[in-house]
Amino acid sequence: MNLALLKQNSETDTERRRVRPTRRRYKKEVFSVDWREAFTPVLFMLTLALAGLRFYPALVLIAIILINRLIKNRYDFVIMLGIMATSRAFIPDDLLPVKIFDLVLVVALFALFFYRKDLLTKQVTILSLAYTAILAVFMFMSPELLSIQLLTFREYASILCFVVPMFVFANRDFSMKEFMKRVLLYALIICAFYAIDGIILNGWLLIPADAGAPFPSTFDHPLISPFVFYFPRKYPAALYILIVATYGLARYYRFRWWQWLIVVSCLLVVRTITIIAAVVLTYVIFQGNFRQFMKNFFLAFIAIFVLYVVDSATGRHLRVASHVQQVAEVFVAEDDEDLAEFGSTRMAQILPKYEYLVSNDKLWTGLGFLHNEKSTSARYMISNDLYSDISQSEESVGAATEVTQFNTVIHIGLIGFAIQTLYFLSVFFVMKRARVRDAFFYLSTLLCASVMGLGGFAGLIRHDGLIWVAVALGLTLMQHRRGIDEGPELEEETGFETTAVSEADTTR
Repeated sequence: MNLALLKQNSETDTERRRVRPTRRRYKKEVFSVDWREAFTPVLFMLTLALAGLRFYPALVLIAIILINRLIKNRYDFVIMLGIMATSRAFIPDDLLPVKIFDLVLVVALFALFFYRKDLLTKQVTILSLAYTAILAVFMFMSPELLSIQLLTFREYASILCFVVPMFVFANRDFSMKEFMKRVLLYALIICAFYAIDGIILNGWLLIPADAGAPFPSTFDHPLISPFVFYFPRKYPAALYILIVATYGLARYYRFRWWQWLIVVSCLLVVRTITIIAAVVLTYVIFQGNFRQFMKNFFLAFIAIFVLYVVDSATGRHLRVASHVQQVAEVFVAEDDEDLAEFGSTRMAQILPKYEYLVSNDKLWTGLGFLHNEKSTSARYMISNDLYSDISQSEESVGAATEVTQFNTVIHIGLIGFAIQTLYFLSVFFVMKRARVRDAFFYLSTLLCASVMGLGGFAGLIRHDGLIWVAVALGLTLMQHRRGIDEGPELEEETGFETTAVSEADTTR
């Protein structure tokens, strides 16, 4: 009888080994929308481009579309509001008397105190208010005028806008999957605008307020040169929506080849290595499966190598080979002038300001929230001999560098930088402890915005990046508050069968 029992146990163990899952990956749907779903987003983006071309009646149509979406589709409303608040390539700073971002921040401050919160949202709110209060201490420690510092301080405080999407969706149905579908649609439209502007129109019509334009492009004098072999580089100031859209590609939806072609064409038009790296790293890291991660990592490595070879052979117009060369030159740099060339001369911006912080014993606590243009007091002026253009050698230490992480050190020092890092990670771990379904959505936006910040774009100190981080945080908290057991669908592959399970089921 014992032999029979042992044989039965042996057969059971063998069966368990045979059906043990060998791989788990996210089962992503093919991204697809019909023309009815795409009509309003395309209309809105075209109207936004018209407004950027200084066709002022378009502003009225934008307001009508926003009101319509607030009533009929709040997914669109949140995304449209985010685009208008962060995409200065569509809305130049002088187009409206009040910045959309400031209006959103005012709504956020109102909602913080009047929106009903559950326990987790209260914890995140307390953490966020405490973080903002600590930043205010650094502001009061600085001799710079408070009226000037507040202009920069409000950028840091834009993380408080996480409550705005929660406020918008109050007492409304919400689906994270539907949000991802809508945000991917808008991201694809913007990428198509970049590709058309940079490859076909060769100018600034659909992305009219891009900083790379030699002079303003207007509706009566559009700056375009269609069908010529001139491909201007366009700056990625309208692409910050990718901070949230990339996670949707990593876990919810799968693009067709022609949709990927649009995205790749857009990234080649912007030719900005930190934007490309942010999207690729976020997409690869948040696959949720090691085998898929290694596959995508290998494909990304091969793609970069091919781009490097092609770029080297065609005059380095893609700026891939030049960035690789700069990294190589760091290891053979003999003095500050050699080092200053690293990162497209970003080190030339950093080194004199670093020396100023050290010589004034401000490396640990910073100088306060100096403004990029208004902090021109004599105490902050330095002479930067590392610039090749001598006319720019006299500058303020408050002049922003193209590395947002170092700008943080200028403002609040290494201590403040550590506090900032601790705050953002604490929010993530608080959500993980509460078993929040899509906590990694928030974490992915931190990574994407931070990598973009290495090139002076977005980052965690400017509203361009923080607004989208706040959107991810707010939607994730709201999904948890309502007890929505929705998440990316996981696919388990075994030796005999493939089963699909919800990610929510794996966390119970």
